[in-house]
Amino acid sequence: MNYSPLLSIIIPTYKEAGNIKNLIEEILKFCEQDSLEILVVDDNSQDGIDEQIRILYDRGINVTLLQRLENRGLATAVKFGMDRANGKYLLCMDADLSHSPAVIPKMIGVLEEQRDVEVVVGSRYVDKGGFSGQWNQYRQWNSRISTMLANLVIYDLGVQDPMSGYFCIRQEVYRRAAYIKPIGYKILLELLVKCACSRVSEVPITFRERAKGESKLNLREQMNYLNHLSRLIDFSHPQWSAALKYLIVNVLGISLMLLMWLSLPNSQGIILPVALSYLGIIATNIFFFGRYVHYNADQIEVGFPWISFSLITVGEYIFVLGFAFFVLNSVNLTGLIGLGALGALFRFMLRKLVGHDSRGPEIVNNYLNSFNYSSDEVSCLGCGNKHFSYPYIKKFRWLLQCKSCSFMFVHPQPTKEELDEIYSENYFDEWGSKEAENALRKIKMKTYEKQLLEIGKIQEFHTILDIGCGLGYSLDTAVEQGYEITGVEFNEVVVNEIRQRHEKICTDLDEILAKNQKYDVITLMEVLEHLPDLPKLFTQLHQLMSENSLVMLTTIDADSSRAKFLGDGWYHIHHDHLWYFTPRICTELFERNGFQVVCIKPADKFFTIRYIAGIISEKTKNRLIKFIFVIALKIIPRTLLDLSLPPQKEGLFLIAKKINKNYSNNYLRMIL
Repeated sequence: MNYSPLLSIIIPTYKEAGNIKNLIEEILKFCEQDSLEILVVDDNSQDGIDEQIRILYDRGINVTLLQRLENRGLATAVKFGMDRANGKYLLCMDADLSHSPAVIPKMIGVLEEQRDVEVVVGSRYVDKGGFSGQWNQYRQWNSRISTMLANLVIYDLGVQDPMSGYFCIRQEVYRRAAYIKPIGYKILLELLVKCACSRVSEVPITFRERAKGESKLNLREQMNYLNHLSRLIDFSHPQWSAALKYLIVNVLGISLMLLMWLSLPNSQGIILPVALSYLGIIATNIFFFGRYVHYNADQIEVGFPWISFSLITVGEYIFVLGFAFFVLNSVNLTGLIGLGALGALFRFMLRKLVGHDSRGPEIVNNYLNSFNYSSDEVSCLGCGNKHFSYPYIKKFRWLLQCKSCSFMFVHPQPTKEELDEIYSENYFDEWGSKEAENALRKIKMKTYEKQLLEIGKIQEFHTILDIGCGLGYSLDTAVEQGYEITGVEFNEVVVNEIRQRHEKICTDLDEILAKNQKYDVITLMEVLEHLPDLPKLFTQLHQLMSENSLVMLTTIDADSSRAKFLGDGWYHIHHDHLWYFTPRICTELFERNGFQVVCIKPADKFFTIRYIAGIISEKTKNRLIKFIFVIALKIIPRTLLDLSLPPQKEGLFLIAKKINKNYSNNYLRMIL
């Protein structure tokens, strides 16, 4: 049973060990300890904060230290804590003693008495609010300008201090928040927009100078704030945001072009001054597009945004130079402005032609409606938590991500009829293109051979059961290595083909169980994410393995850098993947079900140029990229196409050993 206090206080920290104990002791002067939960989210400060929290914990204070492995910013730390909080009200405050805990009862009082108020903000700018000590002119102007810019996004709420780091929000309001992804320090502004808040109250606070440590405000955080505002405008005003930004970038680009032209020496020609000055526009576009890719990777539909951007830029440059050479008789200020506008129009047309625009109406609509999900009917496979977010958006169904342990799974789960349709006789056509078909067998066999060598380093083995053997390439590899193999493949169409090469092939795992045979090694290569009944699988594994048998598998890694970078465009988000694992979840999943994880690491996979180019040429929606790769397959020599590339880190590789002890399936608590 989860503890449900009245108030959860989230305190983000980085290098705040000198302040945290004093702050919590001051909080306890104004809050009842029995109704309080304190979550300290530390970004790997390594300054002794764990010792300070231990002292408080030993005194019976309900305080928890949540340590993240790297410094990821204040706003994401607050979100990290709120996702794990259990209180009716969630309060955020700074750790540097700049926020007086004496205001906490006032905030709670407002929420208790005024049921329509969703957020209470500790404000420096309302009557009786202010600052203690002296703020220099720079900090005062910085705060006022930041507040003015914030009100462009939340002008209808009338909040005078939207930049405050001291606020309290109802848990149900936070749980309904749309896709939360703050940048930098200003989490309140993110929540006011993403939670669709309609009623906000402000109570006066006196902002105090920090007692110890250093301020985190710097130029980088101010740039992060501008990027954060940009994302929020995309979210709150999707219809005109993209057009406005396109206009601003082009005005800046043309201005830089004119400045470069004025700085050039006099020239009698046309091409040279146009070619050199127009680089100002190209440089401006490269800069802003780079920022967009970095901060909005989760919204980009295009699989290779820089490739299409580069092709568009080259096309635009050639067009402008050609137009100047054949049409313009001279270069002057008016002509350059017109040339810049013409280039912007041509670039816009090219973007539409090659499908470079990253946010269509469907993406925007899904993005706006990607609310958090909480239900008593669904609980996390990993930890039993019932609160989720939508990290990725797809038409066919939602992917839920647990806010506690980050495990991801499809919801709603497909029915048996839907699964039968997914795994129809044409299912394996998606494994590769016609061009890549011959390359597929080679790279699959080479990959499986390397994986078998990993098991051989642990212990000697003779018999292998390969569950989900697909087209049988893994079986071919094992036979060549001298192992006794048995395969299970649920697609009867490909089973008939495999039986022409191997005898021991079944279409149902129950057939194998009926033989009551034990296997030295059971392999599930890219299978775990497809199986709808994981509790049943672990029961079957125990029946098929002796005490020291091994299970080896590869699966997708939702915690990989590629998954995080590509976001919604991650190629493993597919209609047949039901679960999305991380190293932590995979380890706990096996260890709580009677296995000892011997090895878990990124999986090595082999590829060839032919396979990669063939897949891209048939799967990409970008017509220009498709054309380029089709041509490349025709002109690149065959020997080069079939050359094996160095192994790539792709997904998770796990080896686990069955151990003789009692285990419980209670870990698998998915109720769908």
